[in-house]
Amino acid sequence: MHRRLFSSKIYRTIPFLDNYFRAHAVLHHTKYYRIFNFEPDHVGREIDMRLGLFTAIRLYAATFPLVLALAIIDLQGAVEFTLVAFLHMYLWGLLHHEMHVPKNSLIQQSRAFRFLARYHFLHHRYPRRNYNVIIPIADILMGTFAEARSCDLREMLRLGYLSPRRSKTQDSLSRHVRLIRLPAARVMHSEQPSKGISRPGQNCGTSITISSSNDD
Repeated sequence: MHRRLFSSKIYRTIPFLDNYFRAHAVLHHTKYYRIFNFEPDHVGREIDMRLGLFTAIRLYAATFPLVLALAIIDLQGAVEFTLVAFLHMYLWGLLHHEMHVPKNSLIQQSRAFRFLARYHFLHHRYPRRNYNVIIPIADILMGTFAEARSCDLREMLRLGYLSPRRSKTQDSLSRHVRLIRLPAARVMHSEQPSKGISRPGQNCGTSITISSSNDD
């Protein structure tokens, strides 16, 4: 959809799509969430996380001519399409939010969720790949499936979306997480940081400085 049907010019021509393009491509992908599951800014943390009901209705309205044509051929098929479309938008918001703002431990431990989180993580690494958050087969069919590189796998291990195959790797990873990740977790509950620590960045071989409280 992003790559084949909607160019950036189309997004910027239609007001509704222009707002969506800015929230997703400019703010969510570029300004915020340079670290996949950590964003210290409490406003940026929630931008483009879920699809509101009004947004979902407008997106559905854009496909309504196709739904109407389907209804003429098969009314049951049109109803099923509508139900699946709204279910997809609901799950997209639920899982997308959980990927970036992890809160539900049951969802986090699910193998299916961890697979989708790795999949979406690669979309943030390579924005022209892995467009679909919860239906990867669409990217496979459209030729936009991303392959993880070694630096991507290391970051997935650190984030907990991959499980180490060797115990030594697990021990080393645990020490790395204690040193790097835990101080950042405290910042999420503090709006007055004062001391920086280095964390792995979005691109392979780069780092980003974020803030941490004085007692870390």
